[in-house]
Amino acid sequence: MKRLLLVGPVLGALICVAGSASASIITVDFNVAGGWFQTGNTDTPFGLSNNPNLNGSVQLDTTKTGVDTFVSIDWVTGTRTWTLADLDPSSAGADFTGGGLLDFSMDFTAPGNYVDSNNTAQIYDGTGGIACNNCVTVTNNPGGGPGVPEPAGWALMIAGFGLAGAALRRRRTGLA
Repeated sequence: MKRLLLVGPVLGALICVAGSASASIITVDFNVAGGWFQTGNTDTPFGLSNNPNLNGSVQLDTTKTGVDTFVSIDWVTGTRTWTLADLDPSSAGADFTGGGLLDFSMDFTAPGNYVDSNNTAQIYDGTGGIACNNCVTVTNNPGGGPGVPEPAGWALMIAGFGLAGAALRRRRTGLA
Protein backbone atom coordinates (compact mmCIF):
# COMPACT_ATOMS: atom_id res chain seq x y z
CA MET A 1 0.00 0.00 0.00
CA LYS A 2 2.91 2.35 0.70
CA ARG A 3 4.01 1.94 -2.90
CA LEU A 4 0.57 3.04 -4.06
CA LEU A 5 0.94 6.16 -1.94
CA LEU A 6 3.90 7.24 -4.08
CA VAL A 7 2.82 6.11 -7.56
CA GLY A 8 0.05 8.68 -8.21
CA PRO A 9 1.87 11.84 -7.09
CA VAL A 10 5.15 10.77 -8.70
CA LEU A 11 3.52 10.00 -12.07
CA GLY A 12 1.52 13.23 -11.89
CA ALA A 13 4.66 15.26 -11.24
CA LEU A 14 6.51 13.55 -14.10
CA ILE A 15 3.71 14.30 -16.55
CA CYS A 16 3.57 17.94 -15.40
CA VAL A 17 7.31 18.33 -15.93
CA ALA A 18 7.12 16.65 -19.35
CA GLY A 19 4.13 18.80 -20.32
CA SER A 20 5.89 22.05 -19.45
CA ALA A 21 8.94 21.14 -21.56
CA SER A 22 7.09 22.31 -24.67
CA ALA A 23 7.13 25.85 -23.24
CA SER A 24 10.77 26.32 -24.31
CA ILE A 25 9.67 28.32 -27.41
CA ILE A 26 8.66 31.87 -26.52
CA THR A 27 7.43 34.69 -28.74
CA VAL A 28 8.80 38.15 -28.01
CA ASP A 29 7.24 41.24 -29.61
CA PHE A 30 9.22 44.46 -29.91
CA ASN A 31 8.80 48.01 -31.16
CA VAL A 32 11.48 50.30 -32.59
CA ALA A 33 10.42 53.94 -32.64
CA GLY A 34 11.53 57.48 -31.88
CA GLY A 35 14.89 59.16 -31.81
CA TRP A 36 15.94 58.09 -35.32
CA PHE A 37 18.83 59.98 -36.90
CA GLN A 38 20.43 59.75 -40.35
CA THR A 39 23.71 57.95 -40.89
CA GLY A 40 25.63 58.78 -44.04
CA ASN A 41 23.74 60.67 -46.74
CA THR A 42 20.17 61.94 -46.55
CA ASP A 43 18.55 58.92 -48.24
CA THR A 44 16.40 56.69 -46.06
CA PRO A 45 16.87 52.92 -46.35
CA PHE A 46 14.38 50.53 -47.97
CA GLY A 47 11.81 53.29 -48.62
CA LEU A 48 11.28 54.09 -44.93
CA SER A 49 10.31 57.51 -43.63
CA ASN A 50 12.77 59.56 -41.56
CA ASN A 51 11.08 58.55 -38.31
CA PRO A 52 9.45 55.12 -38.73
CA ASN A 53 7.52 53.20 -36.08
CA LEU A 54 8.50 49.55 -36.67
CA ASN A 55 7.05 46.47 -34.98
CA GLY A 56 8.48 42.99 -35.06
CA SER A 57 8.55 39.69 -33.26
CA VAL A 58 10.92 36.80 -32.77
CA GLN A 59 10.37 33.26 -31.63
CA LEU A 60 13.18 32.07 -29.39
CA ASP A 61 14.12 28.64 -28.06
CA THR A 62 15.14 29.09 -24.42
CA THR A 63 17.08 25.80 -24.47
CA LYS A 64 19.53 26.88 -27.20
CA THR A 65 22.38 29.39 -27.43
CA GLY A 66 23.77 31.79 -30.01
CA VAL A 67 22.11 32.12 -33.39
CA ASP A 68 20.37 28.74 -32.83
CA THR A 69 18.17 30.52 -30.25
CA PHE A 70 16.15 32.08 -33.08
CA VAL A 71 13.28 29.93 -34.36
CA SER A 72 11.64 32.61 -36.52
CA ILE A 73 11.82 36.33 -37.23
CA ASP A 74 9.01 38.69 -38.24
CA TRP A 75 10.85 41.95 -38.96
CA VAL A 76 10.08 44.15 -41.97
CA THR A 77 11.83 47.45 -42.63
CA GLY A 78 10.11 49.13 -45.55
CA THR A 79 10.72 46.99 -48.62
CA ARG A 80 13.11 44.62 -46.78
CA THR A 81 11.89 41.48 -44.98
CA TRP A 82 14.49 39.89 -42.70
CA THR A 83 14.74 36.10 -42.27
CA LEU A 84 16.71 33.61 -40.21
CA ALA A 85 19.15 33.29 -43.11
CA ASP A 86 20.06 36.99 -42.70
CA LEU A 87 21.30 36.58 -39.11
CA ASP A 88 25.03 36.82 -38.46
CA PRO A 89 25.89 33.55 -36.66
CA SER A 90 28.93 35.12 -34.98
CA SER A 91 26.98 37.78 -33.09
CA ALA A 92 23.22 37.07 -33.02
CA GLY A 93 21.73 35.47 -29.92
CA ALA A 94 19.65 35.83 -26.78
CA ASP A 95 20.11 35.53 -23.03
CA PHE A 96 17.46 34.20 -20.65
CA THR A 97 16.82 34.35 -16.93
CA GLY A 98 14.34 32.03 -15.26
CA GLY A 99 12.94 31.05 -18.67
CA GLY A 100 12.14 34.70 -19.52
CA LEU A 101 14.08 36.89 -21.93
CA LEU A 102 16.94 38.96 -20.53
CA ASP A 103 18.00 40.42 -23.89
CA PHE A 104 18.41 39.57 -27.57
CA SER A 105 20.60 40.77 -30.40
CA MET A 106 19.70 40.44 -34.07
CA ASP A 107 22.84 41.33 -35.96
CA PHE A 108 22.45 40.74 -39.68
CA THR A 109 25.01 39.76 -42.29
CA ALA A 110 24.02 42.84 -44.33
CA PRO A 111 26.47 45.39 -42.87
CA GLY A 112 25.00 48.14 -40.70
CA ASN A 113 21.75 46.35 -39.84
CA TYR A 114 20.89 45.27 -36.30
CA VAL A 115 18.30 45.39 -33.54
CA ASP A 116 19.43 44.94 -29.96
CA SER A 117 16.92 44.78 -27.14
CA ASN A 118 19.38 46.86 -25.12
CA ASN A 119 17.82 49.82 -26.96
CA THR A 120 19.77 50.34 -30.17
CA ALA A 121 18.91 49.73 -33.82
CA GLN A 122 20.32 50.61 -37.20
CA ILE A 123 18.97 50.11 -40.73
CA TYR A 124 21.21 50.61 -43.76
CA ASP A 125 20.67 49.66 -47.42
CA GLY A 126 24.02 50.65 -48.92
CA THR A 127 22.93 54.16 -49.92
CA GLY A 128 21.29 55.57 -46.82
CA GLY A 129 20.79 54.67 -43.23
CA ILE A 130 19.02 55.55 -40.02
CA ALA A 131 19.86 54.62 -36.45
CA CYS A 132 18.42 55.18 -33.00
CA ASN A 133 19.43 54.90 -29.37
CA ASN A 134 17.03 54.15 -26.51
CA CYS A 135 14.34 53.25 -29.04
CA VAL A 136 13.79 49.48 -28.75
CA THR A 137 10.97 48.36 -26.47
CA VAL A 138 10.14 44.74 -25.75
CA THR A 139 6.34 44.84 -25.62
CA ASN A 140 5.90 41.36 -24.19
CA ASN A 141 8.36 39.16 -22.35
CA PRO A 142 6.91 35.78 -21.48
CA GLY A 143 7.80 34.90 -17.90
CA GLY A 144 9.77 31.89 -16.92
CA GLY A 145 7.28 30.38 -14.49
CA PRO A 146 6.54 26.68 -14.61
CA GLY A 147 4.04 25.49 -17.19
CA VAL A 148 0.43 24.66 -16.33
CA PRO A 149 -0.05 20.91 -15.93
CA GLU A 150 -2.00 19.08 -18.62
CA PRO A 151 -5.40 17.59 -17.67
CA ALA A 152 -3.88 14.09 -17.55
CA GLY A 153 -1.30 15.38 -15.06
CA TRP A 154 -4.04 16.85 -12.88
CA ALA A 155 -5.97 13.55 -13.03
CA LEU A 156 -2.94 11.56 -11.92
CA MET A 157 -2.14 13.97 -9.10
CA ILE A 158 -5.75 13.89 -7.85
CA ALA A 159 -5.83 10.09 -8.10
CA GLY A 160 -2.57 9.91 -6.15
CA PHE A 161 -3.86 12.15 -3.40
CA GLY A 162 -7.07 10.08 -3.32
CA LEU A 163 -5.08 6.88 -2.92
CA ALA A 164 -2.96 8.47 -0.21
CA GLY A 165 -6.11 9.62 1.63
CA ALA A 166 -7.72 6.19 1.32
CA ALA A 167 -4.60 4.50 2.67
CA LEU A 168 -4.41 6.88 5.64
CA ARG A 169 -8.10 6.39 6.34
CA ARG A 170 -7.73 2.60 6.21
CA ARG A 171 -4.74 2.81 8.57
CA ARG A 172 -6.73 4.91 11.10
CA THR A 173 -9.70 2.53 10.92
CA GLY A 174 -7.41 -0.45 11.56
CA LEU A 175 -5.88 1.21 14.66
CA ALA A 176 -9.24 1.99 16.28
